[in-house]
Amino acid sequence: MNQRSLPPHIPHPPCDPAAYEELYTFNSGFDRMGPDYPDWREIRIPSGSSAADVYRLLPSAENFEYGGYVTKTRVRYMAFGPTNAETITAKPCTFHSHPTSHPDADKPSVLDIYSFLKWRNLRAITVGRHWIWVWTKNRQNLKAVRRLREWENKHISDTSRRLEERFPDNYMVVYMGLVLRRIGLRLPRKPVRDPARWSVLLREFLGIKTALFRR
Repeated sequence: MNQRSLPPHIPHPPCDPAAYEELYTFNSGFDRMGPDYPDWREIRIPSGSSAADVYRLLPSAENFEYGGYVTKTRVRYMAFGPTNAETITAKPCTFHSHPTSHPDADKPSVLDIYSFLKWRNLRAITVGRHWIWVWTKNRQNLKAVRRLREWENKHISDTSRRLEERFPDNYMVVYMGLVLRRIGLRLPRKPVRDPARWSVLLREFLGIKTALFRR
């Protein structure tokens, strides 16, 4: 695909596409897999839409999450559970929503941050109650991806087993928080719900720039 023909809601690779693919070989293509029941619903994107116009088409719900991905002409999505959503994370532009009734609907979760770095998607969008978060891969956050790859290549097996024994009910959440700290993120000691404050933290420690759109 000619990159110059991409609409504004579809991101460009932050480096040579072959180098980007090589960077993510540590995932063994797992991020190309999608949900077991791929009956995607669709929203047609009007011609000439801005990126903000498109992102405001993304669905959300009060008590459950949507997940999906965005193409040049369509939003493809499915409904999931109250605290989880899936997609094909190798797609260039992916999204999920947070339940709008949740008090933390407008802040990123540990899973959100980890997944953005872990998987091959170029842009990840989170739909909250009042805000839409947009993260796009760039040369700065690729440095954090490399740190993640190096750390997991050395420690993922032993650390996962140890944490699963200690925290059998939620070891993956504990694991993701630990990994993010190991690669440089300093998580707030007190709860932070201000999107602007989170934007500063993510940019400072992981090179993730946040574009915020009012819903």
